Amino acid sequence: IGDFDGHQFKPDHNGTYKNVAGPVYATQSFANSPDGERRRVHIAWFRTDWGSRQGAELPDWKDAGLPFRQAFSFPLELTLITTNNGIRLLTNPVKEITAIQGESRSYRSKNISKKKFEINDISWELAEINCTIKLNGAKNLTMKVRGKKIPYDLETNKVSQRDRDEKILAAPINDRIKLRILVDRTIMDVFYNDGRTVHMMNAKYDMDKPLFECFADGGKTKISNIKVIQLNSIWGN
Repeated sequence: IGDFDGHQFKPDHNGTYKNVAGPVYATQSFANSPDGERRRVHIAWFRTDWGSRQGAELPDWKDAGLPFRQAFSFPLELTLITTNNGIRLLTNPVKEITAIQGESRSYRSKNISKKKFEINDISWELAEINCTIKLNGAKNLTMKVRGKKIPYDLETNKVSQRDRDEKILAAPINDRIKLRILVDRTIMDVFYNDGRTVHMMNAKYDMDKPLFECFADGGKTKISNIKVIQLNSIWGN
């Protein structure tokens, strides 16, 4: 964030901040959407061809009959907010996601330090999961979608798919982690705290596992504001 005179960029802060993690690159952005709102929307190129090297983590594209090996990311809107630490970027799904949303279900709050929380009554392949987790002294936090673990390190408050990948900060706010998860067929996007941090990742799902499960070690950790929305294919099938 800063000023650019056509030749030189001058940041108005020290250091750099990155809020998106995952195998995405070659991002394109635009601000001339038909609604005339001058929103800044970006779409990244999603690298999804790691199956030959990480077969345990990724779908086998050929065996699954998928006609692609890479993909565009979901369109995301970029906005700026002022925080106690300065101006920060938020990255969230565009409002047009409502066009593919369908049935929704809500669930009661639960203490996940005593017993695992599971959503096992939903068979939808595509979904959006929303919830808030109040840590209350938790030492470890485990979250899974259809058996795919969400790699979040509670000790460092950072996300990363693998040890050698860059770690991106996703710190709790007021001891809470607010989650919005988009579950696609071979991709999962996790938005932390209203888009302050985004983790895009390849995903190999086990449809026999719960849609979402979450549990904590230590403390009196509570999950609340739980809502799941069915997502429909943009292709109409």
